[in-house]
Amino acid sequence: MSNKINVLDSIEAVRTNPHMFIGSTTTHQHLIDEVLDNAFDEIRNKHAKHVKLEIGVDDKGSYVAVYDDGRGLPYHQVELPNGKKVDSIVAITTVLFSGSKFEIDPDETYIGMHGVGLVAVNALSKDMEILTVHKKKLLHYVFNDSKLTSRNELDVPPDFKWKTIITFHPNEEYFDSFDVPMGYFARRLLLAKAKYPKCQFEFNDQEIPAYSLEEYVRKVMYFDDDEYLANTSIKLADNKELHAFIGIKPDAETILMGDVNLKPTDGGTHMNLIKNLARKIFQDKLGKKFPKAKRDDFLTGIRVYVSTTLPKGQFDSQTKRVLETNMSEFNNDKLVKRLTRALNNDYIINILIDNLNAKYAKKIVKSTSKKRLSNTNKVKDAIDIPAKILYIVEGESAAGTLSQIRDKHIEGVFPLKGVPINPEKQTMDKLHKNKELTQLVEAIGSAPNYRYEYIKILSDADVHGRLIAAIVSLILWRFFPDKVKDGKVRVCLPPLFGAKKGKKEIMLQTAEEALKYEKQGYKITRFKGLGEMNPEQLDIAIHQGNEYILQPPSQTALRIVTDTEIRKILLNKDEINLDLIFTKAIKVNTF
Repeated sequence: MSNKINVLDSIEAVRTNPHMFIGSTTTHQHLIDEVLDNAFDEIRNKHAKHVKLEIGVDDKGSYVAVYDDGRGLPYHQVELPNGKKVDSIVAITTVLFSGSKFEIDPDETYIGMHGVGLVAVNALSKDMEILTVHKKKLLHYVFNDSKLTSRNELDVPPDFKWKTIITFHPNEEYFDSFDVPMGYFARRLLLAKAKYPKCQFEFNDQEIPAYSLEEYVRKVMYFDDDEYLANTSIKLADNKELHAFIGIKPDAETILMGDVNLKPTDGGTHMNLIKNLARKIFQDKLGKKFPKAKRDDFLTGIRVYVSTTLPKGQFDSQTKRVLETNMSEFNNDKLVKRLTRALNNDYIINILIDNLNAKYAKKIVKSTSKKRLSNTNKVKDAIDIPAKILYIVEGESAAGTLSQIRDKHIEGVFPLKGVPINPEKQTMDKLHKNKELTQLVEAIGSAPNYRYEYIKILSDADVHGRLIAAIVSLILWRFFPDKVKDGKVRVCLPPLFGAKKGKKEIMLQTAEEALKYEKQGYKITRFKGLGEMNPEQLDIAIHQGNEYILQPPSQTALRIVTDTEIRKILLNKDEINLDLIFTKAIKVNTF
């Protein structure tokens, strides 16, 4: 009688408060995890070479079956706390904390090491069937409503290749849905294949293809083959191992992922270790450039994956989703040096710089943009705001001339005084304090309420003018990337020569063109700059000169331009090749 009461207490404890034992009851996902963990333990400890998972529907409803060719379930007599002895398989399926795996080989590692898993599966299922091989006999157990209803010993069939098969039908009374995340279990099997490539894994009769661990990480963290992925690993005594992968995405959130003993984790000490080391490495590298950045800012766009092997992992709960094992022994000079070497990579550093720039640029735009312009803003605003075009013009003189010929209702003019501040050479704090830049940001406005739809840069056609156009382009790409992506940022490159005969005047870009028209009787004028043009000439220059569009990164058909590429162009002191930054537009002057 006392034995029955003990069994009843364990089953009812799970049924009364299932969240305590399996976490969420939205689906039966954790029940599958429990059985799969045990099969994976056999793989990891070199007792099995083949695991198969089936999730489907039969005539009884939703079912799950897990197969492995390991050692089989332990079969012997177990003494319960009340002194009674029972069959070990009955004990581990009906009595909490009776799992034989508490007595483990210290050289082996487990994720299913507990006395709860199969009890929870049995308690929350309509029925459960176990087939396990012991001493050349096939032991067959059937449980209905958590009670043992059948136990048989059979001869092992000659073609029977498995050592354990556990099948169960989850009980709809305890779950909201049977729609489990199939992709999650496919990833679990893919991870197992990546870490144990010589073993075989199947999911619903589909064999899992060969994958390396790096290929797996790229797949689950969405890294393309051509994107740099830093990786390093460290092994300690007692089968302890850590493998870390770190990559970066432009202008994206920080993502941490990982696994412990083939079990995906949502967080924990292993992930925190690598995250904190990476953050310190990046902060040491870029702290002077971004002195006011917060610690976590140096992880902007960073994606971290940490795969860990531990003999006895300690977790926050029965669901084993957050590791709590102290990882200090991994935090040694060897790991720090390897990680530092892997992360001091131009690809990662340059994108991180771009991400930090974008992060602080958004803050500057948000703090600077106002409903009304400040009285000190030097923009010659359009009358009807929001308006069509804002011209950013090199020089007060040219800006004054353009103001005379513009359509004052829909066009605004912002004059530049010399070469603007270069975002690449200044900290964001200095950019924020720069009067001309903050006035420009204020004049343009912020999404979604921009004050102007299009932005056109108008500078001289010489090298100095091209430098100004390139720097303004970098400013606009830094502070208004969505404008660039939408193709709303243009550069008007004025002509170097004017050819005039009577009332006819033509704008020319090269000396060869000027010579050709001079031979035809045209009077040739060499323009030194926009400020020397009269209103009529400037109007022709704007509408007949070359116009370029800053290339939108969102369009894969065009070469993607990043801060890094513009940065390289700005280092060229002899020539600023706008064709490397812009794509030349054809007939864009239609508005």
